[in-house]
Order: sequence, then C-alpha cells, then structure tokens
Amino acid sequence: MRWFIHAFKNIFNYRGRARRAEYGWFMLMNFLLQLGVLLVVWVVIAGLSLNIISLSLATLGAIGIIYYAVSFIYAILTFFVSLSLTARRLHDLGRSGWWQLFICLLPLLLLGGTFVSLPILEEGTPSTPITVINIIASAVGVIYIAFFLVLFFKDGQKQANKYGESPKYPSQVEQKDNERIEPSV
Repeated sequence: MRWFIHAFKNIFNYRGRARRAEYGWFMLMNFLLQLGVLLVVWVVIAGLSLNIISLSLATLGAIGIIYYAVSFIYAILTFFVSLSLTARRLHDLGRSGWWQLFICLLPLLLLGGTFVSLPILEEGTPSTPITVINIIASAVGVIYIAFFLVLFFKDGQKQANKYGESPKYPSQVEQKDNERIEPSV
C-alpha cells in the first residue's frame, strides 16, 4: 500500500527513476481497488434486480451520479499517476519517458494505413481486409503485452544513468559516505 500512496504523492514528478516494486505494486493495488468497487456495484445491481434491496428511483439515481463522478475523478487521477510512474519506470530502464507515447500511438500508426486502404465491403466479398486488420491488431496486442512485461519484470540499470541515481543500487561513492569509519589503533 505504501507504493500506491507513494505513486500518488509523485503524481506530477516526471524526474528520477521508479523501481519495479513501485510500478508493480501500484498497478496491482489499482487493479484490486477497481475490481473491488466493480464487485460491490455488481452486488448492488444484482440485489436490486432480485428485489433484495429496495431503493427509490431518486436514491438510485443519486447513487449512480455519485458513483460515476467519483469514478471519473479517480480515473483522471490514476491516468496522471500512471503517466508519471511509467515515465520514471522507463527512466530506470535507461529509456525516455516519451516511449510510452510511441507505444500508445503504435495502433494508430499500424492500423491507420489499413483503414485508409480498406475498400467498402459489400455482401459476398472476401473478408481479406478484415483478416489483415485482425492480424495487425493481434501484433499490436503482443507488442503491448511485451512492453508492460518488460516494465514489470526487467531490473533497472544498476549504475547511475542520465535520469539519476539507481533507487535500488546506490553508487559506491554514496555507500562510502554512509559508512562509519572506525578509527584505527
């Protein structure tokens, strides 16, 4: 939970480096929190549909508005947290934070040309263009999965890089400063 809170404290911090633990724990906690809220909403909806829970229409509408407002605010916050955290995680791997923009634009780059050259399909025409789109979409999906697996599991650079000192492996100079020097007799 401390990494989750730490990520929110650094919501607009795009400098420095983020360890695997910080990135992984934030993503896991975010997923579990969203899953828990979704399960509660499903239970309430199931209770309403089975008439176990009886609420007036006005109360139900107010609950829906509050839920969607809170969900919208949380989604905006986690978007900015994820953006900064992914940039710092990429810095730990020695890459620029702009790589995430490239990964997000990759589907448009690959699929954009396909949609422009896609003829208007009529009934009875072969579905080759649809097959091509499915193959390209699958390739993009594999690239996305590989990208996020690298962020989750690849260890950061042990030495300092242009984005700062390694948070996991402090440099030798820093270690020597922190050691107490015992006087010799």
